[in-house]
Order: sequence, then C-alpha cells, then structure tokens
Amino acid sequence: MSTRRRLPLWAALALAGSASLIAGHVISATAADDVYPVEIEGVGDSDWAGELVPWQNEMYDATQSIDLSYTSFGSKEGRRYLLSGLADFTVGGVPFTEAELAAHPDLGEIIEVPISVASLTIVKTRPYPGGWLTETPPPASANCDDPDTPAELCQVVRGTFSGPFRIPPESLSALMFSLKYSQEHDQMTWANDEWKAALGVSNLVFQQTPGNHDTFVNRTDGSGQNKYLMEYARALGPESWAQALALNSHFSWEPIGENLSPDVQPTRESTSQEVGTIARYGVDAAIGASNPLWTGNMGAIPTTLLPKVLEDFPDARLQVMEIQNAHGDWVVPTRETIEAALAAGTTPDIAALEDVPDAYPLVYINSLYTVAGSLSPEKANALAASVRYIVTDGQQIAIDHGSAPLTADLQAQALAGADEIIESNCTAEGYEVTTSGPSDYEPDTPEVQALTSMNHCTLKPAPTTTTTTTTTTTTEAPTTTEAPTTTLETTTTSTSTTTTSTTTTTEVASQAPVSTVYVPPFTPGYVPTATSPPFVPPPETMAPTTEPPPETTEPPTTVAIATTTVPPETTTTLGGGGGRRVRGVSLSNLPMNPPDDGSHGFMKLGTLLLGAAAFLAGRRALAARRVST
Repeated sequence: MSTRRRLPLWAALALAGSASLIAGHVISATAADDVYPVEIEGVGDSDWAGELVPWQNEMYDATQSIDLSYTSFGSKEGRRYLLSGLADFTVGGVPFTEAELAAHPDLGEIIEVPISVASLTIVKTRPYPGGWLTETPPPASANCDDPDTPAELCQVVRGTFSGPFRIPPESLSALMFSLKYSQEHDQMTWANDEWKAALGVSNLVFQQTPGNHDTFVNRTDGSGQNKYLMEYARALGPESWAQALALNSHFSWEPIGENLSPDVQPTRESTSQEVGTIARYGVDAAIGASNPLWTGNMGAIPTTLLPKVLEDFPDARLQVMEIQNAHGDWVVPTRETIEAALAAGTTPDIAALEDVPDAYPLVYINSLYTVAGSLSPEKANALAASVRYIVTDGQQIAIDHGSAPLTADLQAQALAGADEIIESNCTAEGYEVTTSGPSDYEPDTPEVQALTSMNHCTLKPAPTTTTTTTTTTTTEAPTTTEAPTTTLETTTTSTSTTTTSTTTTTEVASQAPVSTVYVPPFTPGYVPTATSPPFVPPPETMAPTTEPPPETTEPPTTVAIATTTVPPETTTTLGGGGGRRVRGVSLSNLPMNPPDDGSHGFMKLGTLLLGAAAFLAGRRALAARRVST
C-alpha cells in the first residue's frame, strides 16, 4: 500500500504567496496602461434618450476613452445650465431665444450642431378595465319579447377591437389640455362622433358612456415636447386650442413656449417620470386611483424611446395611436413618414403646418449647443469626436429605434460644426488646430474612419533645434635672439597663432510625424481654460556655461550651447486615419498616492503568505537541527 506524500504547509504557503504577488503585479501593470477617459458633461432634453446609451458605450470604447455624461432636465433648463457655465453642452429641439442671449452679453458665440431627428409618439394604455372589447346589441327590429323570435337574433355579439387605433386632432388637443367634458365640447370623450368615425366603430364598450375619456400626461418641465405638441394643437385642433386659451386666460400662450399652463394637469417632471406614470395600468394619473369614467392613460414620448418603454412595461400593453397630418393622412412615426416630413423641410411640425402627404406631423431636429471658448483642448476633441460618430455611424442606432437619419445636408452641417467646435476652443497656449484623418478620440467605426479631413486640437510640434559651437584659441610664445658676445641685446618678438571661429549648425526636424495627429495627453485633475497654459512637461534647458580660465598660460575656451527644447515624451501607436494614441499618465510619476487598482490586496496577501512560509520553514529547519544534535 503506497502512501501519498503531502505537500508541506510551508511549501503550500510559499506557492500561494508567489501566485498572489504575481497576480498583484499583473493587475498593477494593466491598470498603469489604462487611458483616463475625458468627461464631457451635457444637460438638456430627453428626445435622444433611446439612442443615448449605445452612443455613450461606443464613445467610451474609443482608444482615447470618452465619458459622454448627460442629464435630462428639459431643453429650457439645459440652455440655462449652458449659459451659466454649468455644462459643456446641451441638446434640444428649441434654439436659444434673443432674451436668453441678451442676458449674457459677454458669453462667447453659441455653436449649433444638428445631431438627430426627433419625433413624438402618442401612446395609450389598454382601456381600463375591460380592454378593447366590443358589444353589439340585437337590432331594434328584432322583437326579443316574442318567444317565437329566433334566439340568435336576440343575442349580444361580443368581440375585440383590433384597430386602427386613432385619435383625431381635436380630441388629442382636448385631452392634452385636460378640458372638461360638456355636451357642447365632447372632443375628449370616446363617444365623440368624429372620434367614432376615425375609429370606424361605434360598438366599443366604453363608447356607450358619453363621459368616458383617457387621462393625458404632459411634461412639467420646459421642453420641446410641450412646445411642438402645442404647435400641433393650434394648427389642427383650433377649437380645443381656443377653449384652452379661454379657460386659462391668465397664462401667456402666445408665442408658444416650452411650458404648459399650470392649470393643465396632470404633469410630471422629466420624460422618465412621465413614462412611468402613463404606464401604470389600473391607476388614473389624475387622481392616483381608478375612476369609473377613466379608460386609461395617454401621452407623448420620444419615438426612439418606444422600444425600451414597451419592454419595460409589458403589463400596460401600450398601443401606438395614429394621428392626422394637415393633408388628412392617418400616420404613425416610421422611417418613411419621418423622412417624408424631412423632405419638405426642417421646420418643426411641418406636416401639421403644410400639406405634406404621408408625412408624420410631430417631427423636429435636435441640435447640440456649446459655447465657443468654453472647452479645454481635451474636451473640444472629445465633443467633436462624439458629434462625428453620432451623425455618421450612430444614425443607424436611431433607425433601429424607429426614427430616421439626418439628411445629407444636415450631416454636412454637423461635421462642419464639429470642426468649428475645435477651431473656437483650441486657444490654449501650446496648442494649434491641425487637419487630418481620425485621431484616437474618434471611435473605430466605418463611416468615421472614412472621414479624411477633420480638425483636431493638438500640441504644437517641437521647435527647430539649433546647436552652435564656437571655439577660439589664441597662443602667444616669446622668441629670444642672441647678439655677439660683445653686445648683448635681447629682443622679444610676438608670434600670434589664431584659430578661426568655426560654427556648426544642425537642423533637427520636429519629432511629431507630419502624417499623424498629435492628440494631447489627458491629465487627471487638470482642467485647462482658454487662458491657462496646457499641461506640458517643462523643457529640458541648459543655459550657456562659461568655464573660468585656469591659472596657467593656456588661453580661455568658451563653448556656447543653444537652448534645446525636448517635447513631452509619449508612447504612440497609429490609429485610424493617422491618429496617435497617447498612453495614460504613469501613476508612479504623479505627486499623489495612486488609486487602488485592486493589486494592493494581492500584494499584501502574497507578502503575508510568503512570510508565514518562511517562518514555518525556518522553524522546521531549526527543529531538525535540534534532533540531529
């Protein structure tokens, strides 16, 4: 019977300790190679909420990682944040007003860049409580009291309505402004004759009660959504629009802004709260409970957010409602109907204002806004790269979410705007605007990498280095001539030997290759402004040095060495169309304790285990020695 030898405890500890130290070194080395992300902060409307996360992921995966941070506060609040210097950019479908710009006369130029096509989808929860049930009573001609009447003639026929699901402009406007029901103004109820005609049925169960209606949930915050819903109501629902103005005469309705009258209820702050309120099946958003006359919640949400809303709230069984355009077509937002509107022009709600066949009426353009001169070189590169990606490859994400891409003209405007962002913000000392293919800020996507000419804010190349060496040597040697012995006369003749000054000039070309983009390194904690110098390692300079003459007959020698400037040392790799990848700053070179990258725990554990192994091995050796003696 063989006996398996067990590994001594000290040897096991030594192995475990060595493995921990190796793991710690691997983690530490990996963390040292990480590139710090450049963060750009945006505040604005939520019209691009559906596409935002995939866009953020793509930008974060760029060689120079970009943290595209964004908070949805509404377009009005987003502009206020930008004007107050609290955000790097804002996004919304409503441009700056003259009053807003006049209140900040010292602000730099506002740069506007079209970024995406926005549209609003009208959604409704399943009718409460029975759903889309139909009920057809026996015909009036049937004498059901007569026992001889066939039973099938007196049966109530029940079924389920399967569409089309439509809401006329007047009814949509009446619900939007939470108008009160009356026999004279019954547009908000399902029993309205115009609404019945649009649906093509009059036997829906909830149509039989004149007061039955939905609750429309609006946005509390100032947003482009409110503005363009009101534009639609004024154009295509004039009767309900006039009634809303009459009921809330204290509110300034004209010109149409981004806020609704406070008398219009219910409303919720931000799109996320609005959507969550709409999708609460069985709960009337107006009172927080069920209501005998209430048939469900309704509201407008960004079209590109619809897939996520349907996934997140399956119990609500949300239904997209068809609406009418000025031509009279019943439409829902699709790529085709949105592009039909864009073909007519970029005026918001153009298909509600003009006769445009087959076009969706709630369409407008979202633009990105930033202030010239407000960004550091790093942030300018990051924001411009984000724009370039979003308006090219990123448009496919908008298509996948049910929208349409920017037109070719809008895309060209956006790419020009990205270059303008660079030109207006690349003003820090030591930087300059260069034009090339993609840099490491641009993600590795096909359309972006195909761009051959774009602006970047780069460090200026190292200046030409000139080295001048001048050597001058003068030697004086005495000469003695002897006369005949009778007359002794000594004459000293000076002999001068001069070495002509020699100047050697060497031209050293810039160390930055001409064909690559020299993107500046990002430094944690350093946020340069337009007036502050960039973070560049100090040049290595050797001042002219003069050696003191020795106390001998040797002549003095003067050597003049010109100032030599050494550019910041970087490790680069080619990327895309000539970009350069700058390695992250080495943590060991920072004047601070490096952040915990996960390696410290392994280091401590490895040290502890090796120490324990050494202790046990030593004790064992000592015990063996005692036994032998």
